[in-house]
Amino acid sequence: MLVGTLFLEALITGIIDQAELDWLASHQSDFSRLEETTALRLGRFLDQGVVQLGCRLPCSQVPLLSLVVFYAALPNIQEL
Repeated sequence: MLVGTLFLEALITGIIDQAELDWLASHQSDFSRLEETTALRLGRFLDQGVVQLGCRLPCSQVPLLSLVVFYAALPNIQEL
């Protein structure tokens, strides 16, 4: 698993699961400076409620409207 991939997946879905969070915590001593910064930013998104701790549903169960709302909010995420 890569920190950048985890970061992007968490932003796209709005969710990070416990196993991913455990992986981040257990591997943080091996992170490069860029990966540390990315992990810190993900932590800030968790604190702000942009990303939630939970589990992901299969794509067929995600309503289309929630995806539209997420993509509409993307410009605001860059301002954080």
